[in-house]
Amino acid sequence: MNTASKKIQTVKFHSFGCKVNSYETSVMMNLVQNHRLNIVSTDPDLHIINTCSITANSERKIRQLINKIKRNNPNTPIIAVGCYSQSQPQILLSEGVNIVLGNKNKNSINHAIDKLNINRNCRLNLLDYKVTEEEKVTEEEKVTEEESDLYFNKSLKRTRAEIKIQDGCDNFCSYCIVPYLRGAPKSRNIDSIIREVRNLAENKFQEIVLTGINLAKYKYRNSDLIDVVQKISEISEIQRIRISSIEPEFFQINNIMRLCQIEKLCRHFHISLQSGSNTLLQRMNRKYTFENYYEKIDFLRKKFKDLELSTDIIVGFPNESDIEFNETLTNVEKCEFLHMHVFPYSERLFTKAQSNIQNGVWNKVDNSVKKTRVKQLIQMSNKLKKQRLMRYINSELEVLFESSNFGLTQNYLKVKLEKKIPAGIKKEQIIGKMSKVKIIDAKEDYLSALYPE
Repeated sequence: MNTASKKIQTVKFHSFGCKVNSYETSVMMNLVQNHRLNIVSTDPDLHIINTCSITANSERKIRQLINKIKRNNPNTPIIAVGCYSQSQPQILLSEGVNIVLGNKNKNSINHAIDKLNINRNCRLNLLDYKVTEEEKVTEEEKVTEEESDLYFNKSLKRTRAEIKIQDGCDNFCSYCIVPYLRGAPKSRNIDSIIREVRNLAENKFQEIVLTGINLAKYKYRNSDLIDVVQKISEISEIQRIRISSIEPEFFQINNIMRLCQIEKLCRHFHISLQSGSNTLLQRMNRKYTFENYYEKIDFLRKKFKDLELSTDIIVGFPNESDIEFNETLTNVEKCEFLHMHVFPYSERLFTKAQSNIQNGVWNKVDNSVKKTRVKQLIQMSNKLKKQRLMRYINSELEVLFESSNFGLTQNYLKVKLEKKIPAGIKKEQIIGKMSKVKIIDAKEDYLSALYPE
């Protein structure tokens, strides 16, 4: 088929990276559907890749995908959007991408598609393309450029709905490229958030996941993140509110005391630690010590029954010594995390860490040492997870089922049914519903349970 002879009718999306990217991909899917295009999983007229630049590995996977598309379907165009597009557009264009869009104009996706309909072989950098008033997604968002945001108001076939309420960061951790790609903190209009949640509630969603680049920075006029959680909790159809990854700075005593009064708030927090060594935290430009961090999570556990915590750890940061790594190993065990996301340090453009390496101020950690340390921390993470899961054997837990045999508890424990659901109960009676189950065993990554007869 000569793809240049017809207009684009079908699109396949590929999303890399964080929950914010996942949400923004959903928004773009909504936009292209409104443009009368169909979303498909195979043989599309167009590929749209929402990129990530958090690590070199993320970028490598994106380039591999581009090469695979071009190898299998050389005439099928590609649009790349997001962080990798923002940081290195020329690399993506040279790899075979037709059009690049940045983080600020993802909602101009249909404009980019129209460009391809004119010239299927174009190579365009649209990072500086200004979003028009018509391309802003809702009337409610036509406030100011800072307040304008992508808005998604169509349900997905899932039990949990992610909502982006914040963007940008100005922490400037020495390893992190995000502030350079996402800009200063911006918070979404709280009324816009509540409208979206009400729409999702009407579409039978029971759990809302609040996402952002740095949720601790949420501030819209006189409202903070806890005000958002409180207002959502007043919507009767919503049973759970989950806060995604959040910085330790958020957990001041006053905030903790306000949060623990909200019954619908999920008893799980992902609080980024990054390192258990104070000297390393200082080089990373993190604004706390391990002792500060531990004091916060200790207080949280006293205020929230059955609280579970997860975190991020960077391994092999420049100049990381054996002593510093062992401090991390010891201190993460003390924290008893349910899960740890362990990342080998990745040199990023624009950052202080990269500059210090290039100027000879800091030294790289050998890759073989990094790999050994990553393995040690993953082993520790698996050990801690099993210990946490064992605590729930013989207990009854409420599960929100995402399929007929799998669901999540409020504190983010994965639960799988050991046996099929009892005869006489239809799948429709379970999926998307809350049910109490009896925990009978703890596996490596989940709890095994029985559905009540």
